Amino acid sequence: MKIRFAVLLALVLALGCAAALAETTYTSGDFVYVLTGSGDAELIRYLGDADTVVLPKDLDGHPVTSVRGNLFAVTDANGSHTGVRDCSLLVHTDHAYLATIDGVLYGKTDKKLIYCPPSREGVFRIPDGIQSIGDNAFECCDRLTAVEIPSSVSRIGAWAFYDCAALADIVIPQGVHLIPEGAFAYAGLTAVTIPDSVVSIRDDAFHSCASLRGLDLPESVRNIGDAAFKGCDSLTELRIPSGVTSLGREAFAWCTGLTALAIPDSVTSLGESTFKACAALTEVKLSAGLKRIPDAAFCECTSLTAVVIPDGVQRIGEDAFFQCAHLSAVTIPPSVTDIGEHTFSQCAEDLTLTGFSGSFAETYALDHGLHFTANGTLYGDSDDWLNP
Repeated sequence: MKIRFAVLLALVLALGCAAALAETTYTSGDFVYVLTGSGDAELIRYLGDADTVVLPKDLDGHPVTSVRGNLFAVTDANGSHTGVRDCSLLVHTDHAYLATIDGVLYGKTDKKLIYCPPSREGVFRIPDGIQSIGDNAFECCDRLTAVEIPSSVSRIGAWAFYDCAALADIVIPQGVHLIPEGAFAYAGLTAVTIPDSVVSIRDDAFHSCASLRGLDLPESVRNIGDAAFKGCDSLTELRIPSGVTSLGREAFAWCTGLTALAIPDSVTSLGESTFKACAALTEVKLSAGLKRIPDAAFCECTSLTAVVIPDGVQRIGEDAFFQCAHLSAVTIPPSVTDIGEHTFSQCAEDLTLTGFSGSFAETYALDHGLHFTANGTLYGDSDDWLNP
């Protein structure tokens, strides 16, 4: 059963902003709106159930100039998001700010694609000249097989293609600088082309794109957010660009097809559970820039057999390698002075820690009944090592 947290978050972003920013909401007929700083009306919710909706030119004397988020999000009695209403939209031809083309809603002044009805099928080409795709714009368009984005688009909104289950591939145009929260979560993508203008991939951007096989991240990318590629089951190869500095919490968790991994030395921060339950992962090279291995970082990576912890790492977090059933060899440098609870629990029965005599690793191994082999001797607090 599909987890609906992403859309619920989208709903908070789209509709909860009014409360978060201490805005006052107004209701006029079937529409809820807020007032902008210039006194114009911004639509935030449609309350009716009509199959054909006529968007107003003004409400209570305020000109309607914009639409926030997905106007047609549907919630149940408990306020939980249940989908998107499929509406046929009409806009007066002389509306100063809004227009429809073949049932798709656009903003005239900001050249934004605002809403595509979920019933839209096949291939959809965004008109040339459109500059942005709004938040939730294509949400639940599960019959679209392709969306062609013109080079004029420089911004893609949060959750824009959420749950586009038939969308097989996407080419993001040059000029887009970030892929926002949930942009392609639960989409049917098998491939995605990301341009070298993108510097940030935000939280949940490709969450549960279970068919995604090809992923070529450009060198321009600097950070990858929480759960950005979580649950991308078909992803077998991953090259993290050399300029990336951080990987978020659960960034690649449950990528069950991933077999090998090299984290470049530019990465100085990993979030908790970064690669949790990557069950096919057999080898990993960790970044020399790390100071800690976070909690549950490689928990349940059941195919992992050996790990070398880079010199400079000071802490290996709780459950970091918990239930790595085939992990039998871990090399630990003298920089490590803290290892969390259950870090190596339920690993291979012959798990052996390798480090320096007199180091914290040796003490830890003895205290936890693990095998230990010394590859050198530690002399006090010196940085000099005697290698046999």
